[in-house]
This record gives sequence, structure tokens and C-alpha cells, in this order.
Amino acid sequence: MNHYSLNGLRMFNAAARHLSFSASAAELNVSQAAVSQQIRRLEHQLNVKLFVRESGRVTLTAAGKELADATDAALFRINKAFSKITQTDVSGNLTISTLSSFATKWLIPRVAQFESAHPSISLSIHTSEYKVDFSTSGIDGAIRLGAKEDAELCTEPLFRDTMCLVALPERARSIGTDIENLYNHPLLVDDTPNLSEQMIDLTSLATNKAIDALELDRSKLMIEKHSSSATVVLSALANKGVALTRFSLCMDDVKAGKLDIILNFTLSADMEYSMVYPRENSQCEKLKAFRVWLRRELAMSPSIWNMFP
Repeated sequence: MNHYSLNGLRMFNAAARHLSFSASAAELNVSQAAVSQQIRRLEHQLNVKLFVRESGRVTLTAAGKELADATDAALFRINKAFSKITQTDVSGNLTISTLSSFATKWLIPRVAQFESAHPSISLSIHTSEYKVDFSTSGIDGAIRLGAKEDAELCTEPLFRDTMCLVALPERARSIGTDIENLYNHPLLVDDTPNLSEQMIDLTSLATNKAIDALELDRSKLMIEKHSSSATVVLSALANKGVALTRFSLCMDDVKAGKLDIILNFTLSADMEYSMVYPRENSQCEKLKAFRVWLRRELAMSPSIWNMFP
């Protein structure tokens, strides 16, 4: 360790969490040039690339991911010691609310990773489509789709979702590149309102926009409605048809080769996920740990644009 700068490792850890030199510089209250310099120095000392820099963005290399995981664990232990000294609680119960579909298809499969990184925090997942009453529910934070700004709440944008068409690889091959072939297959859609605080049915709006963008004749479609966005994807996995769904709910299945994106169709929709929590919880160490982990996992999740050659 005599050869490596602890300050450099701290700057690397921040850059790895944000996947942005400018955002990490803002967090650490230093210049972006200082962050870049420290990371270049660390890469030179290790003789490996930690980041891939392209098109104005950065991603972690395999070596960078390994070092990020190690620094996360080390800094967690240091922060835990600081918390013990200063009586700041980084342990106990943490309850996060989110949509049932996002919980089923994205969050719950990753909970074990959070628990491994933070064994002193007991994470509970609460599912609901509606606004949380933080004052009475015991919920610490919520992941919401289309959250409305509220003076009493902190709202942190996470990512904007994208609509896509997916099916089992053999069904996708039978459809090929001819959009007319979609009429020969059931089109699986979510018919349950996915409500924002303004009571707008975001999923329905996005589904209709996607059908319009594809210029499909609704009278010819074999539309099969489901009561949950998660069951839309699960039905596609059971070879019940073609799912018109949010990419966040099928990204892991697409990456694993269980589902294929059909016709290279994607449609960016007005569906932004946000992390919402009371302003009084902004310094809650348990929630901070979850927010940092969540952003890291989202940053490491496959992008829809990486699904195409």
C-alpha cells in the first residue's frame, strides 16, 4: 500500500460508482482534472486499464469492476468503523417500496448482492403502484415510475425506460424482419394501470405509442392482456407470444439469451424511474448505502443499445 495513493483509490471508487468523472469530482469537491489524474496514475501503477473511455462516457473494465468491488468492501468497513465511533447507524432494517414488476424482474434477483455487500442491513421489499405515506408506513425510500416533484421529498432520477418487443429465440426467428408476421402471434401487453402520482397510466400510454410507431393495424392484432408487466415477460418466456414490454423487465433475460429483441424495435418512452425518500432521510446511512448500490447496479446493467450488432 506504500506505493498506492489512498486518495486515488477514494477517487477511483467515486468514479466507479457514478461512471462519471465529473459527477465523482462534484461529490468529492475536487476538479474533474484531479480525478482523471489520480485514475491515470493508478492505472499506470497497476499497469491495467480500469475504465474504457468512449463517446463521452466511461465504463468499467473487468479489472476495474474487481477493484471497485474490493474498494467498496474496504470503504464499507472503514465507514462502519467511523459510524461506530460517531454513533451513526449503518445497520438495522431498511424497507424499500417499488412496483411489483420491477421488484420481480430486476430488484429481487439482485437483493442477495446487496445483502452480501451490506450484511448488517436487513433489506425488505414492499410492492405498491401508489404514492407512499412515509410518515406512517415505516418505508424508508421508494423506487417509482413517473414520480412527481414534492417539496418534502428528495427525488433522484435513476433511468428512463424503453419499450421493446421480445420473444423466445425460435419465435423471434419465425418472425424475422417482416413486421407483417407479428399478426400471426399473440401480442402480450400489460393492461393494469402503472400509475404515477398524477394517476396517468404510463404503461398503457407507452404501449399505444409503440403500436402506433410500429404502424400496426390493431384490428389484425391478437392482443392478450395481462394484469402485471412481470407476467407479460414471464408469458413470453413460456412461449405464449410476443411481449411488448419495458426493457428494464426483460434485460436480464435478453442478456442471458432467453429472449430476443424482435425487429430491432425500441421506443424511448416518458417513463423515468426515480428514487424517492423524505428529505429527513437524506443523511440516513442505511439508505445512502442502498442508493449507492442501486446506482452501481443500474450502471452495470445491460443497455438496450448494446443488444444490437
